[in-house]
Amino acid sequence: MEINCFRHCVKINEQGIRDFSPSGGPDMKKRAAAIICVILVFFIFQPAFAAGNDAFQSANTLYTLGLFKGTGTNSDGTPVYDLDRAPSRYEAITMLVRLLGKENEAQSGNWNTPFRDVAPWAAPYVGYAYANGLTQGTGAAAFGGNETVMASQYLTFVLRALGYSSETDFAWNKAWELSDKLGLTNREHNGTSHFSRGDIAVISCDALSQVKKGSDITLLSSLLASGAVQSDRVEAAGLSGLLHRASLTAKQVAGKASPAVFYIEVYNTDTGLGEAAPIASGSGFFISAEGVAVTNYHVIDRTKAAIATTTDGSEYRIEDVIYYNADRDIAVVRVSREALSGNFIKAFPYLSMMDSSTVSNGDVVYAIGSPLGLQNSITDGIVSNRSRTLSEDSLPFIQISAPISTGSSGGALLNEYGEAIGITSAVSLSGQNVNLAVPLDTIMDLDLTTKGIPYAKIYEGEYKGTVSSVAEYPDVSDVPDFGAYFGIKEKYHDALENGSVFYDYPVKEITGKRSVDQCMDQYSGLLIDRGFSYMYYYTNSDGNTGYRYSNSELRKSVYMDEVIVEGQAYLEILITDDTAKLPVSIVGYQEAQGVPDFGKYAGVGYYAYGTYDEKGLYYDYLAYDILAVDPEGQVVLDYSDLLLDWGFTLSDLSGLKNDDGNTVIVYTNSKAKLQITMSVIVEDGLGMLEIIILPLG
Repeated sequence: MEINCFRHCVKINEQGIRDFSPSGGPDMKKRAAAIICVILVFFIFQPAFAAGNDAFQSANTLYTLGLFKGTGTNSDGTPVYDLDRAPSRYEAITMLVRLLGKENEAQSGNWNTPFRDVAPWAAPYVGYAYANGLTQGTGAAAFGGNETVMASQYLTFVLRALGYSSETDFAWNKAWELSDKLGLTNREHNGTSHFSRGDIAVISCDALSQVKKGSDITLLSSLLASGAVQSDRVEAAGLSGLLHRASLTAKQVAGKASPAVFYIEVYNTDTGLGEAAPIASGSGFFISAEGVAVTNYHVIDRTKAAIATTTDGSEYRIEDVIYYNADRDIAVVRVSREALSGNFIKAFPYLSMMDSSTVSNGDVVYAIGSPLGLQNSITDGIVSNRSRTLSEDSLPFIQISAPISTGSSGGALLNEYGEAIGITSAVSLSGQNVNLAVPLDTIMDLDLTTKGIPYAKIYEGEYKGTVSSVAEYPDVSDVPDFGAYFGIKEKYHDALENGSVFYDYPVKEITGKRSVDQCMDQYSGLLIDRGFSYMYYYTNSDGNTGYRYSNSELRKSVYMDEVIVEGQAYLEILITDDTAKLPVSIVGYQEAQGVPDFGKYAGVGYYAYGTYDEKGLYYDYLAYDILAVDPEGQVVLDYSDLLLDWGFTLSDLSGLKNDDGNTVIVYTNSKAKLQITMSVIVEDGLGMLEIIILPLG
């Protein structure tokens, strides 16, 4: 099984995908190619103010529990919730008392307040809250109960119900900062955001699954224990599961864990980082407030400096390496608490760690990292196998179905409680949705107070002197000579018409010294040391995986793969300029030989495929993966031309749209009696290029 570790080496824009639109040309081929590239975009949906299903469902749940009474009833007896209206101070203070489980106490008590404007129905709630220091008036004798409530005021009430204090735990005028951290909210509220009764319903319902401060019980459990809600109501609302340790929703996990996960950029220089370009990127996460963090070793391997960017955009230098283990692919680092801007952070948000003994097959898991440099991305899945070994000698991984991609390396694998259980590390290239994470067992008992080794010293200790001792190819400057380094003579060597040069080394001579994979890995390190960056992998004409490294300053690329010549296996080093095309042969789909296989041509695996409308086939390719292979989009343009070269013609079906509202491009081949459609679809929030092959006639 072929495994790819994900240190991402391409830069993309803030939207996550480059605008693929090429300049238009007069011929239809170019116009069609431009359309195909343009449709590979992300869709950004803005939240609407109108209360949605979440608000209505939350209100129904609270109504079932007796915590949300509504403002009246419809003709059929169902409650009226009035969810789009702004809430009043009366309504907010009533919900606070109910969430505290103190409604009976409030209604049975005799309360004295200085307020002269309190409505009789609200007096018990206002009196209880005032007597217990939970609210103040808007004036010396005025409570202002009909005034509207903003998000921060209501979040303050809910956080108090959870046991947090606005004196020590959070600032009342920025209560969303703590609620975001707890996962109660997810950055949808601030000092100016629209706030409605629907928001009150959602926040209050989500608060039921929150663990109260300093305890291991949920708010719902505490309300049941106090008699504020009844067990049959809890069962009727479908919330019995919240009476035990609270499993967090994806929204809550994101809010709780995302601030502790950061984006890493690594450099082959340790000076002038403000001007130097990073050679790769990855992810990491904090495990202590003092800046101790975890990532994969391969993220920082063969680099001289690294910058961590937190979710608020602050950049911090990674100063020391406390521990690393290349075989286990773990590195524990210390991040400076002084940002590059000069600001100092008192404490970093961090994750609690759990070892693999707490992990079981089928557990719900979440992965947070920076796939393709898209910081703060969360995906979900399950544990496919808690202890997956890939060979007799390999250490166990946690196999997961949560999607990860290039740049996810070093990210956090989280359990349903938002605790870190692993480091997202690699995927199988030959399988579908076979993703791997490194368990945290080896660092659970690590002394996190250890000073460690300065970051650049790791590079110097491992690789210093490597580059200077390696000869360059005599006819290609600035590219290390593979044969000279490993003491192997090339069998074939020639220059091609386009100026490219190739060297073929007999595999049998390589394996006499070390494995082919070891040689390719070491040579990759030499290329990186010379300023080359890993770009992508591809499939060559012999069905073997190859790797491309590029140096933008030298305008050179190095392709490295295993080829078959006259029945013999050779490791080939092909050196081109950056305008050379990917050296792959073109093969058809196994199930439809008359159609070029986009996945093999582009060097990406399909996300999904199957039968379409009983007669045809469909293949879906993630936009993420396509851009990881070729961030400029040239591979999509080339494939469009390739279809025409294979005898397809572009049908004039302008204006044709799919169910997602995206343009559909149609090609037909009357001789092969085939039709192909290409369009972008969106499934579960993921943009994909979909190719559908249908028989004609």
